[in-house]
Order: sequence, then C-alpha cells, then structure tokens
Amino acid sequence: MAKTKTYVCQSCGKTTGDRIKNGYFKCKVCGAIWWDIFDRPSAGVKVKGYECYNCNRKTMQSIAQIADVSVRRCSKCGRTLLELN
Repeated sequence: MAKTKTYVCQSCGKTTGDRIKNGYFKCKVCGAIWWDIFDRPSAGVKVKGYECYNCNRKTMQSIAQIADVSVRRCSKCGRTLLELN
C-alpha cells in the first residue's frame, strides 16, 4: 500500500491533513480546511461568481459545503468567506 503524505493541521495541530485535488487541505480529524501561503487562489472554475468583499470583483467561488456553511474563495485575491445558509 502506498503511503500518502500528510500535513500538520492548521487548527488542531495533528499530522492528519490531506491535500485535496482542487488546491486546499482538509484535516481528517477535526474537518478544518486551509490553504498554503504559496497556493494560487483557485476555486477550480473560471466563471463569474459572487462579489468579493475584499477586491469587489465577481470572483468569489463556492468551493465546499460543510453542514450549514458555504465556503467561498476569491480566485483573484485569495480571501475566504464562510457563509451560513
């Protein structure tokens, strides 16, 4: 069985983070999601999205749904928004 690389979780501090294919990390234990400082901001799609609260462009893309929270990230400036549904 191939051993996969794990990363230190930015929330709980355990070495239980996995790199997800569309550019973010997710902890297997606590469920936290984070990005590396060197990752290019990307939501995986190049369509107009929601207006970003930082750069005021329509580049905020939905990238994950966790319980009642939508996770959005700007494909230009990299800001992240957690929005209750």
